[in-house]
Amino acid sequence: MGGGAFIAYLAAYEKNQSYPQVNKIVFLGVPFYPEEYINGEDTVELKNANIVHMKFAKKMAEVLPKDIEIMIIGGDLNDGSKSDGAVSLKSVLYGEKLFTKQPLKVHIIKGSEATHTNLHELPQIDRYVADFLWKNSK
Repeated sequence: MGGGAFIAYLAAYEKNQSYPQVNKIVFLGVPFYPEEYINGEDTVELKNANIVHMKFAKKMAEVLPKDIEIMIIGGDLNDGSKSDGAVSLKSVLYGEKLFTKQPLKVHIIKGSEATHTNLHELPQIDRYVADFLWKNSK
C-alpha cells in the first residue's frame, strides 16, 4: 500500500519545488494494480479491469516525472502461485507499464525464500538496492 501512496505523491507533488525531490526509488514487493491499494486492505473488484489498467498506465506515463530512476523487485515462490505469497507477480510487473518513460530496472527473486515478508531480508536484494542507489549516482 505504501508503493501506491508514493506513486500518487510522485504524480501530484514531484514538480512542486517546495517538496523533497526524488532521484531514485525502489519498489520492493509493491502491487501496482490500482484496485489492490485504493481501498486499504480490501481488494476492489474492477469491471473491465484490462481497460482500467490500460487507461491508468497511460495516465501515469503522462504525469509521472521522467527523470526518476526506478527499480522494481518482486518475489515468486515457484510454487505455482506466481506470487510472493501476498502480491501477484502480474501486479508487480504491471509497474513496467506505469514507468515506460523512466529509467527502469526490474528484478524477480525466485524460490521459497522470496516471500513478501522476507524480501527485505535477502542479501541478494541488499546488493541490488545498494548498487542501484550508490553505484554511478548522478
